[in-house]
Amino acid sequence: MSKASNTALAAPEAINKSNLVDLKNTSDDAIAPFMSGLGYTQSHYLTDIRLAIGYLAAAIIALTAFNDYKKGFTPAKSHTLIGVVLYFVLNTVLTLWMFFVEKGTVYVGSDHTKGKNIKVESLGPKRKWEPRYRLKVVKLEDMEKDLEVEVEGEFGEWFDEDGVLVRKNFDEFLAGALAQLEKKKL
Repeated sequence: MSKASNTALAAPEAINKSNLVDLKNTSDDAIAPFMSGLGYTQSHYLTDIRLAIGYLAAAIIALTAFNDYKKGFTPAKSHTLIGVVLYFVLNTVLTLWMFFVEKGTVYVGSDHTKGKNIKVESLGPKRKWEPRYRLKVVKLEDMEKDLEVEVEGEFGEWFDEDGVLVRKNFDEFLAGALAQLEKKKL
Protein backbone atom coordinates (compact mmCIF):
# COMPACT_ATOMS: atom_id res chain seq x y z
CA MET A 1 0.00 0.00 0.00
CA SER A 2 1.43 3.41 -0.89
CA LYS A 3 2.06 6.16 1.63
CA ALA A 4 -0.68 8.31 0.05
CA SER A 5 -3.16 5.49 0.58
CA ASN A 6 -2.19 5.22 4.24
CA THR A 7 -2.83 8.91 4.86
CA ALA A 8 -6.18 8.72 3.12
CA LEU A 9 -7.24 5.93 5.47
CA ALA A 10 -5.93 7.65 8.61
CA ALA A 11 -8.47 8.68 11.21
CA PRO A 12 -9.42 12.35 11.16
CA GLU A 13 -7.56 14.45 13.69
CA ALA A 14 -9.49 15.39 16.81
CA ILE A 15 -9.00 18.80 18.38
CA ASN A 16 -9.83 20.26 21.76
CA LYS A 17 -13.40 21.57 21.47
CA SER A 18 -12.75 23.98 24.36
CA ASN A 19 -10.05 25.78 22.39
CA LEU A 20 -11.73 28.37 20.15
CA VAL A 21 -8.48 29.08 18.30
CA ASP A 22 -8.17 25.40 17.29
CA LEU A 23 -11.82 25.32 16.22
CA LYS A 24 -11.38 28.47 14.10
CA ASN A 25 -8.09 27.36 12.55
CA THR A 26 -9.40 23.88 11.71
CA SER A 27 -12.49 25.43 10.13
CA ASP A 28 -10.34 27.92 8.19
CA ASP A 29 -8.17 25.08 6.88
CA ALA A 30 -11.23 23.18 5.65
CA ILE A 31 -12.29 25.99 3.29
CA ALA A 32 -9.64 25.38 0.61
CA PRO A 33 -10.53 21.69 0.00
CA PHE A 34 -14.22 22.61 -0.26
CA MET A 35 -13.56 25.37 -2.79
CA SER A 36 -11.22 23.09 -4.73
CA GLY A 37 -14.06 20.58 -5.02
CA LEU A 38 -16.15 23.32 -6.65
CA GLY A 39 -13.49 23.91 -9.30
CA TYR A 40 -11.75 26.90 -7.73
CA THR A 41 -7.97 27.23 -7.83
CA GLN A 42 -6.44 28.77 -4.73
CA SER A 43 -4.21 31.80 -5.15
CA HIS A 44 -1.29 31.99 -2.74
CA TYR A 45 -0.13 35.53 -3.51
CA LEU A 46 -0.91 36.86 -0.01
CA THR A 47 1.11 34.08 1.60
CA ASP A 48 3.89 34.44 -0.97
CA ILE A 49 4.32 38.13 -0.20
CA ARG A 50 4.28 37.45 3.54
CA LEU A 51 6.94 34.76 3.12
CA ALA A 52 9.08 36.98 0.88
CA ILE A 53 9.09 39.82 3.41
CA GLY A 54 9.80 37.44 6.29
CA TYR A 55 12.63 35.62 4.51
CA LEU A 56 14.16 38.91 3.39
CA ALA A 57 14.17 40.16 6.99
CA ALA A 58 15.72 36.88 8.18
CA ALA A 59 18.36 37.00 5.43
CA ILE A 60 19.30 40.57 6.33
CA ILE A 61 19.73 39.78 9.99
CA ALA A 62 21.67 36.57 9.16
CA LEU A 63 24.05 38.53 6.90
CA THR A 64 24.41 41.16 9.61
CA ALA A 65 25.30 38.51 12.19
CA PHE A 66 27.76 36.85 9.79
CA ASN A 67 29.42 40.21 9.05
CA ASP A 68 29.70 40.88 12.78
CA TYR A 69 31.18 37.41 13.34
CA LYS A 70 33.79 37.82 10.59
CA LYS A 71 34.85 41.44 11.23
CA GLY A 72 34.17 41.80 14.93
CA PHE A 73 31.79 44.19 16.61
CA THR A 74 33.68 47.46 16.37
CA PRO A 75 34.47 47.38 12.62
CA ALA A 76 30.97 46.08 11.79
CA LYS A 77 29.10 48.51 14.06
CA SER A 78 27.69 50.67 11.24
CA HIS A 79 26.68 47.61 9.18
CA THR A 80 25.01 46.11 12.24
CA LEU A 81 23.01 49.28 12.80
CA ILE A 82 21.86 49.27 9.17
CA GLY A 83 20.94 45.57 9.37
CA VAL A 84 18.96 46.00 12.57
CA VAL A 85 17.10 49.04 11.23
CA LEU A 86 16.26 47.20 7.97
CA TYR A 87 15.06 44.20 9.99
CA PHE A 88 12.70 46.31 12.07
CA VAL A 89 11.46 48.19 8.99
CA LEU A 90 10.69 44.92 7.19
CA ASN A 91 8.93 43.49 10.25
CA THR A 92 6.86 46.66 10.50
CA VAL A 93 5.96 46.33 6.81
CA LEU A 94 5.04 42.68 7.43
CA THR A 95 2.79 43.59 10.36
CA LEU A 96 1.09 46.33 8.37
CA TRP A 97 0.65 43.95 5.42
CA MET A 98 -1.07 41.37 7.62
CA PHE A 99 -3.26 43.97 9.35
CA PHE A 100 -4.32 46.16 6.43
CA VAL A 101 -4.04 43.93 3.33
CA GLU A 102 -4.71 40.36 4.48
CA LYS A 103 -7.29 41.36 7.13
CA GLY A 104 -8.16 37.81 8.10
CA THR A 105 -8.28 36.47 4.53
CA VAL A 106 -8.13 32.67 4.66
CA TYR A 107 -8.90 31.88 1.02
CA VAL A 108 -8.54 33.61 -2.34
CA GLY A 109 -9.36 31.61 -5.42
CA SER A 110 -10.71 31.71 -8.92
CA ASP A 111 -12.68 29.52 -11.25
CA HIS A 112 -11.19 30.29 -14.65
CA THR A 113 -13.89 28.38 -16.53
CA LYS A 114 -16.64 30.61 -15.12
CA GLY A 115 -14.55 33.75 -14.64
CA LYS A 116 -15.37 33.93 -10.92
CA ASN A 117 -13.07 35.11 -8.15
CA ILE A 118 -13.84 34.44 -4.48
CA LYS A 119 -12.26 35.75 -1.30
CA VAL A 120 -13.15 34.36 2.13
CA GLU A 121 -12.32 36.29 5.29
CA SER A 122 -12.53 34.75 8.73
CA LEU A 123 -14.05 37.26 11.12
CA GLY A 124 -13.74 37.07 14.86
CA PRO A 125 -16.77 36.39 17.03
CA LYS A 126 -18.90 39.38 17.99
CA ARG A 127 -18.20 38.61 21.65
CA LYS A 128 -14.76 37.40 22.69
CA TRP A 129 -15.52 33.93 24.06
CA GLU A 130 -18.55 33.12 21.93
CA PRO A 131 -18.21 29.72 20.17
CA ARG A 132 -19.40 31.06 16.83
CA TYR A 133 -17.68 31.12 13.45
CA ARG A 134 -18.14 34.13 11.20
CA LEU A 135 -17.12 34.39 7.58
CA LYS A 136 -17.32 37.11 4.98
CA VAL A 137 -17.49 35.68 1.46
CA VAL A 138 -16.70 38.20 -1.26
CA LYS A 139 -17.30 37.62 -4.95
CA LEU A 140 -14.88 39.77 -6.88
CA GLU A 141 -16.49 40.95 -10.11
CA ASP A 142 -14.41 42.39 -12.95
CA MET A 143 -16.15 45.65 -13.75
CA GLU A 144 -18.94 45.54 -11.20
CA LYS A 145 -19.22 46.23 -7.51
CA ASP A 146 -18.01 43.42 -5.28
CA LEU A 147 -20.76 41.25 -3.82
CA GLU A 148 -20.34 40.09 -0.26
CA VAL A 149 -22.23 38.21 2.39
CA GLU A 150 -21.50 37.52 6.04
CA VAL A 151 -22.49 34.17 7.52
CA GLU A 152 -22.30 32.83 11.03
CA GLY A 153 -22.56 29.38 12.54
CA GLU A 154 -21.79 27.51 15.72
CA PHE A 155 -18.72 25.28 15.83
CA GLY A 156 -20.87 22.54 17.35
CA GLU A 157 -22.73 22.26 14.04
CA TRP A 158 -19.71 20.74 12.27
CA PHE A 159 -17.56 19.31 15.07
CA ASP A 160 -18.66 16.07 16.71
CA GLU A 161 -18.38 15.24 20.41
CA ASP A 162 -14.79 14.01 19.96
CA GLY A 163 -13.64 17.24 18.30
CA VAL A 164 -13.49 15.82 14.78
CA LEU A 165 -14.58 18.05 11.91
CA VAL A 166 -17.64 16.60 10.16
CA ARG A 167 -16.87 17.62 6.57
CA LYS A 168 -20.41 17.14 5.32
CA ASN A 169 -21.84 19.59 7.85
CA PHE A 170 -19.11 22.18 7.30
CA ASP A 171 -19.45 21.87 3.53
CA GLU A 172 -23.19 22.51 3.87
CA PHE A 173 -22.43 25.66 5.89
CA LEU A 174 -20.07 26.90 3.16
CA ALA A 175 -22.48 25.95 0.38
CA GLY A 176 -25.16 27.97 2.18
CA ALA A 177 -22.85 30.99 2.23
CA LEU A 178 -22.20 30.69 -1.51
CA ALA A 179 -25.93 30.26 -2.16
CA GLN A 180 -26.63 33.47 -0.23
CA LEU A 181 -24.02 35.23 -2.33
CA GLU A 182 -25.67 34.03 -5.55
CA LYS A 183 -29.11 35.14 -4.31
CA LYS A 184 -27.69 38.56 -3.54
CA LYS A 185 -26.55 38.85 -7.15
CA LEU A 186 -30.09 38.43 -8.47
